[in-house]
Amino acid sequence: MSVFWELVAVYSPSVVLGALFLVSFHREPRQFRNAIWLLLFVMTLSATLLMRFAQEWMVLPLLVVVALTPLTVIVFLSVNALVVIRHEGVSLATLLPALLALALSAYLVFYPVLFVLHAPRWLLGVGALIVCEGLWFFFTFAALLLYSWFYRILPRKRRYDYIIVHGAGLNADRPTPLLKGRLDKAVQLWNRQGRRGTIIVSGGQGADEVVSEAQAMRDYLVKDLGMACDSIMMEDRSTTTYENLRNCKRIIDARSVAAPGSAPAPGSGGVHPDPARIHIPE
Repeated sequence: MSVFWELVAVYSPSVVLGALFLVSFHREPRQFRNAIWLLLFVMTLSATLLMRFAQEWMVLPLLVVVALTPLTVIVFLSVNALVVIRHEGVSLATLLPALLALALSAYLVFYPVLFVLHAPRWLLGVGALIVCEGLWFFFTFAALLLYSWFYRILPRKRRYDYIIVHGAGLNADRPTPLLKGRLDKAVQLWNRQGRRGTIIVSGGQGADEVVSEAQAMRDYLVKDLGMACDSIMMEDRSTTTYENLRNCKRIIDARSVAAPGSAPAPGSGGVHPDPARIHIPE
């Protein structure tokens, strides 16, 4: 009996965190808190198993991996910046990952420099606060990476009635490589569910653009990928991501109200929209 209670005591933190993750995931799979619960569960279970099976020798390598997390994040952001710049060219938006990597590099040397320079106590306190905030950033970044991998490998049998594609800039009247990737992913999903559902291309016309992003995306889907026009809807008024979603919701709501209880328009997937059946390609 003592062995049973010993196991309960040892594994209870992992069980509690695992249960919190499962409940949160069941309620809403897209919540940020899911990533935190999952990483905490993995960390506690890993530590418990290592101690339980007398594998303490692996603790040091794991600590090294954790210590190198900031460096991993910086490398990840730098590589991401190079990939985006190669596809999209140099701009403030494409330089943001590199700028963040530079800021994180400065963060890593900031606090040690304060000690070397014998900074006043109040400045060391400010530095300690910044260090704590930085540690939370790296923790959440690692949690989101783990959860995004987990979320992607989950099997999905759901059929989406609407697939929303946000704009991401144009080259003249053509989608950029980044935007083409989104459109290709949307069509891949559309094909996988038997070419049922409607793709909504969303994006207005900027001051430096010859056509709206929605129009350019529609042309790409029809002319380059051979999609039928009646499977595509355009939202060409938005200028921000919030407006993308708000205007798309209005289009979907109006389409549902226009013919309640009747057969939906071609390409609608056969049912009226449910928020859980609307997909936005990443």
